[in-house]
Amino acid sequence: MRIAYVSREFGPITGGNIGAYISHVTRCMARRGHEIYLVTDCFSDTTIYHLPEGVTLVPVKSKQSDRRYISSIHEYSEWVYHTLRDLSHSVALDVIEFAERGAEGFITIRAKKLLDEFSHTKLVVQLHTPTSLLSEVSGESPRDFQKSIQIYAEHYCIENADILTSPSQALVDYLKDKLGIQTVFRRFSPLSLAHEHEIKLFTDSQVHTVIFVGSLHASKGVDLFIQAAQLILARDSHFTFEIYGKDTPSDPFGNSYKEYIKRRIPTALDHKILFRGFVPYREILKVLSNACFCILPARWASWPYACLEAMSLGCVVVGSKHGGMPEIIEHGVSGFLADPLDPTEIAHTVLDNYTDLSRLQKIAESAHTKTARLCDPLMACQKIEECYNVTTATKTSYTQKHAPRVSVIVPLYNQGRYVQEAIDSVKASTYNNVEIIVVNDGSTDEETHEVFDGLEGVMKVRKPNGGLSSARNAGIAVSSGQFIMPLDADDKIHHLYIEKAVRALLNNSELAYVTCYSRNFGAFESVHPPIGYVPDLMLFMNTSGRSMNLYRKEALKKVNGYDEEMISYEDWDLLLSLHEKGFIGDVLPIEMSYYRRHSDSMVYTITNSKRSEIIQYMLCKHHQLLEKHCRSVSLNLVDLWKKNYQVNESIVYSQSLQ
Repeated sequence: MRIAYVSREFGPITGGNIGAYISHVTRCMARRGHEIYLVTDCFSDTTIYHLPEGVTLVPVKSKQSDRRYISSIHEYSEWVYHTLRDLSHSVALDVIEFAERGAEGFITIRAKKLLDEFSHTKLVVQLHTPTSLLSEVSGESPRDFQKSIQIYAEHYCIENADILTSPSQALVDYLKDKLGIQTVFRRFSPLSLAHEHEIKLFTDSQVHTVIFVGSLHASKGVDLFIQAAQLILARDSHFTFEIYGKDTPSDPFGNSYKEYIKRRIPTALDHKILFRGFVPYREILKVLSNACFCILPARWASWPYACLEAMSLGCVVVGSKHGGMPEIIEHGVSGFLADPLDPTEIAHTVLDNYTDLSRLQKIAESAHTKTARLCDPLMACQKIEECYNVTTATKTSYTQKHAPRVSVIVPLYNQGRYVQEAIDSVKASTYNNVEIIVVNDGSTDEETHEVFDGLEGVMKVRKPNGGLSSARNAGIAVSSGQFIMPLDADDKIHHLYIEKAVRALLNNSELAYVTCYSRNFGAFESVHPPIGYVPDLMLFMNTSGRSMNLYRKEALKKVNGYDEEMISYEDWDLLLSLHEKGFIGDVLPIEMSYYRRHSDSMVYTITNSKRSEIIQYMLCKHHQLLEKHCRSVSLNLVDLWKKNYQVNESIVYSQSLQ
């Protein structure tokens, strides 16, 4: 098979659970004779020697563009998508695999779902531990809107992958409960270390040196490790505790977690509880191979490689009862399990067993044997191949012969000089079954009336002025189409947009609407790339599409169309109404609509001066959505408010110095 693995991590370079997996799986699958490509941005000229033999490196390169991303997750996934598209032009890839964490496959998976790209390639998501789960076990604070986007994008990858695989049943159960995911394939990962090392006889020094390996983060339980260490030292002062891993800015205030937990260590124990920092991958293996106890009190971990590597190297692991470690460790046989939230239980596990060298030796040997079986490269690779060969469902694409009608609604109020361009852009469409309805919403401009009277090939509706929402609803009321697309009189669409949008809706029956990337033109040029409907952001930040969306008419009827009380942001409000009723949408990851920027646009004449009032109206109207996401919405709003306050305060201070 031709397989591309996508990862920003690679064990020998970056460390980390995903990095360890990628370094092993690419090496082992290449040895199996597969054509392996590694799509990443983590290699440099000084680290290229780490690339396994038989693996082709495909660097992810940034794309210079005028797209205004609000999330680096979204932007990087676009770079990955374009890199994979270029690669697929020269290589017929059978499989592309992503981790769910970091959502690097976000746009690639979206492009397959909505645009039929990569139609002959299986897109696989290998689960590790989603950010949503890490947030649950380690707490929401500090929070910013980037985390909300990451959670949304990761869930999108999980829900829309062709094949979803997990090493642990615990994670499978979590996803069934959290997202309703029913089909997840279990497979283990090749860990060649399991066969490469003999079990040593423990020395007294090794028994009294206890290791922690992992990033310094609440989810990994390093704070619990330190609490247990103090309890052990109170009984036997000969122990030394060594902590290996990168610091993270994840204390309750977004500062160094290392400094946060160091303050909880008595000064008298500074020489007993030691922070060794980030150590290169091979050196960590040496540390583990010369240790006895390795305590990994993660609040939740799916299938931690630190646990597997420590066991394969003959360590006695004290692991967490929460997550996937109980599937790796048989308590009292191949290691020990403890409640990570009970440091006393962790401490007693060590204190009750450290003098029984004979038992520790048997446990180390059993652990070595267990991981050799769990991670045997041959068996693991065979299981991976089985997963890759699973038959996946194929979608039946529509044909123009059975294309449902699309009604394009064009509200017109005193913008006669633009409306013909809007209509012409629709008439240029490659989609055949389109009706255009122009609604003159009580225009007061004589030129607009003349242009309206002279329009040809469109249905015309006249009405007293009632506002944009009223005009759109009037057009929808007389429409005959199964699908509705609003198009403002001063905007335009790409000639392929309707065809691609209809195809996306027909191929994905669960969707009530689709939107796309839009290009600003006129006063300034840039591209707005919507992310999609991020639930705990949408109430105060429109992360989804603007006005030129394609809707199922039946969905619009269920929410009674546009709110005619809205003086602006009516399209944003409509999306909230749809999702409130359970209707969902998606984003075509291409530029298909053109949004004219000019001085008499509603954005400048109405919206900007009433932005706060309009959003407050929507918050009150959609209070059920607010109540559902109240905690994260509140945290995100505080973050955005204070950051904006800091910027303004800095400007005022700078001006005072001049």
